[in-house]
Amino acid sequence: MQYTSLVMEKELSIENIKMMVRAHTIRQKPRAFTDMIFEVRLDGAASAAEVKALAQDASANCFVENTLAKAIPLTTEVFLNDAKVVTLKRTPDDMAG
Repeated sequence: MQYTSLVMEKELSIENIKMMVRAHTIRQKPRAFTDMIFEVRLDGAASAAEVKALAQDASANCFVENTLAKAIPLTTEVFLNDAKVVTLKRTPDDMAG
């Protein structure tokens, strides 16, 4: 995810960034992920609009997301000061052609 580099590039007032990834799996062989959820928690004085734009840019420019989204659904939940700002969703169909 590109949050740190974009926060610096855009000079956003973000003091803390925490990320967590959860995944659902198929437990029978052959094992695989069925989807992933990225949770991004930001603290700072940036506005909700700035954070929403940041989330969209970070998602669009992330090597990991752009690769995984070709295979499984991805959800990114973004919080600013513990308040949910945006939920982004991507599926393999979004990545087709």
